[in-house]
Amino acid sequence: MAKVVKQISNDNTLKGIGFEYQKLLALECCLEAAPNTTIYIECLGDICDGSTSTEVKHHVTQGHLTPQSIDFWKTLKNLVVSHELLSCCSRFILKTTHMMFREEGWQTWNTATRERKLSLISQIKPCDTIKAHHAKIFSSEESTLLDILSKFEIIYNVDNIQALLDKLQFHNTFKTIPIENRSYVLKELIGYITKCAIDTLGTGWQVDINSFDNELQRLARIYNAEKILFPREKKVELADHDFENYIFIKQLREIEYHIKVESAAQDFFRSSKSRIQLLKKFPNLAEALEFYDEDVSDELVNIKGAKLDEADDLKLPLSTLHSLAKKVFNECMSISLREINGVEGTEIYYQRGRMHSFVENGKFHWVIREDEFYWTVKESET
Repeated sequence: MAKVVKQISNDNTLKGIGFEYQKLLALECCLEAAPNTTIYIECLGDICDGSTSTEVKHHVTQGHLTPQSIDFWKTLKNLVVSHELLSCCSRFILKTTHMMFREEGWQTWNTATRERKLSLISQIKPCDTIKAHHAKIFSSEESTLLDILSKFEIIYNVDNIQALLDKLQFHNTFKTIPIENRSYVLKELIGYITKCAIDTLGTGWQVDINSFDNELQRLARIYNAEKILFPREKKVELADHDFENYIFIKQLREIEYHIKVESAAQDFFRSSKSRIQLLKKFPNLAEALEFYDEDVSDELVNIKGAKLDEADDLKLPLSTLHSLAKKVFNECMSISLREINGVEGTEIYYQRGRMHSFVENGKFHWVIREDEFYWTVKESET
């Protein structure tokens, strides 16, 4: 059972959840928007498609709207304050996870006339929580208020953030994408919508639907593929890298295999770049890459172990350590290419580069130490 932790007074978790919920609803609007349109976020209401302005209210616990609900009055006040700016809109919506009003008259808010709505709100004696909003609303012209009320409706009992996230994975747009990949596509699209806030900074957060659709098609091509293409990296300019300070390079120098240094450095840097690209574009490959490393690492250990066993049997002099290390290195470099599971076209430099990364991380070493030999250990004990 999860431990219950009391929230501190300035904990913004619920606000953060509300904001993420707003982005999920914006994503849903983008998925259903027509070409050549724009979705506005946080500038014409919480979300606006150009004709409908929506205010979003998410609640962790279930409840009902009441005639004193802050969500209702704050939304209405915002509509009054932004009336001119929202003149392009024919609908104003309060979208809430709460249930509808239970009070008589208020239950039928969405079908009531604007005059009836005005009568209902006029009868409310405001509590302290809504007093400021109430005052602002009734300071406006009656004609303005009637115009707003004629367009104002409530969509209630909508999906909470978890239910919405689950539902979006089964949106028709994603039907050709394997179910196990859809959560990654959603994360990418939410990231794209967030990036739009930066790209349109100063002009209002906008998502151009044509650009959004292009991004969606790009992601579909990636995540629809049965095989992911390996991101091949060109050789690097070694002069730009201070590679002599790397551990795997120092070990090659130590065993006097200088001729292999540059190719080892190339394999290391290229494999690192390819790995970064794979994880950036396909985060779901993390586990497959870990399994790949484990398999290659095990093979290195087996090769080295076999060579050490041969040396034990032959009682080779310790002066031949460097020669033996070179044989281990060459046999490791000659291992048949192992493909990354789910990736097509894995290059040999990736496999070899990962071997060098094991040395760099201390999980393996090209240098052969005396204490790795069976007989040197045994002799030291006598």
